[in-house]
Amino acid sequence: MIYETRACCNSFVSPPYGLPRRGEERDAITKRAPTQLMGDESIGRTPSTKTPWLYFFSPNPEAELRLFCLPYAGGTVTTYRAWPKKLPRNVEVCAVQLPGRGSRMPEPPFTRLAPLVRALAQNFLPYLDRPFALFGHAR
Repeated sequence: MIYETRACCNSFVSPPYGLPRRGEERDAITKRAPTQLMGDESIGRTPSTKTPWLYFFSPNPEAELRLFCLPYAGGTVTTYRAWPKKLPRNVEVCAVQLPGRGSRMPEPPFTRLAPLVRALAQNFLPYLDRPFALFGHAR
């Protein structure tokens, strides 16, 4: 539990709709949060991306490997903007935008690791049509 708190909450920002209430699940918090449009095309999400979680800076339908890149705590997808040019052509970079970061700033960030992993898995599922790898780091 200590790891979860340190890994997920170092840069926790209190959203205007309030902190999580004791025992409240993330879904309940999300229902209290205002709805926002997800579509910051200026940082490279392709129109084919149907989820605010994932950004493809250089879509590559012929890629042999999809690389899901998780930013450091407090980071955003822009961390990986230049990666497609620096990696082999057979790798498609898929940057992950977490709630509470970047274009998703108004959303409440996760405060527990297990619910975050479940949400990531659910959002990755449609993109697991080829071999994949996960990359993440901490500063």
